[in-house]
Amino acid sequence: MDDIFFYQPDDNNPELAQLNLQEEINDDNPNSGEKLSAIFILIISLVLIGMDFLSLYYSYQYILSSSKRYSLLVFEKCIKYQTITEMYFTLFALLAAVSAALMALGISIGYDLFFEKFLVTFINFNYYVFGLLLLASSIVGLINYNKVCYDCIGKNPNTHEFNLSTMICLILIAIIGGIITFIFSSISSFEYVCDCIKFSKDGNYILGKAFWGYVFSRNNERQNNNNHERND
Repeated sequence: MDDIFFYQPDDNNPELAQLNLQEEINDDNPNSGEKLSAIFILIISLVLIGMDFLSLYYSYQYILSSSKRYSLLVFEKCIKYQTITEMYFTLFALLAAVSAALMALGISIGYDLFFEKFLVTFINFNYYVFGLLLLASSIVGLINYNKVCYDCIGKNPNTHEFNLSTMICLILIAIIGGIITFIFSSISSFEYVCDCIKFSKDGNYILGKAFWGYVFSRNNERQNNNNHERND
């Protein structure tokens, strides 16, 4: 009988031993690369959150101090709405950083846990904030463009200069909010219609019955037309 030889790794080869050790580490930590990237994104997001908080705080303090330093006319025409617009942009930048931090935190804690348990909640949070809220607030800003898109020259309430960058930002934000709202609303509507058709508990029984009634009536009409054509 022929001898049977089994391959055994050469323990005397340090490079091969190091390669085997690295493969074992990678097998034990399949998502280590994603976790490191998530931790890096989390750190950057936390820094941005701190900077945005400071910016909001200083803007708020500036409004309070300006209301006492300047006259009511100068404050209303030259400071109030312009500063509120800056705070508005900073607020959504803060919320974007919070969203990125939450995602990075969830992935760093548990990749599978985040996508199985918290993904729907995370998506809904982004939908309400960067969809509905962003769209509604940008529309309010566009309606009041004469207050937020004009800057005083030298704190003179009688001289105004149109701020094109603010108008462009409001338009872009309205477009982004509208796209996000449309996409999520379309997906939610499609899921609701599917639940109605399948007579699920999340759907509406009357709508599902009306849908299938229409389908069966159209099917009967088609069969009747086919029968008439055959008889003719």
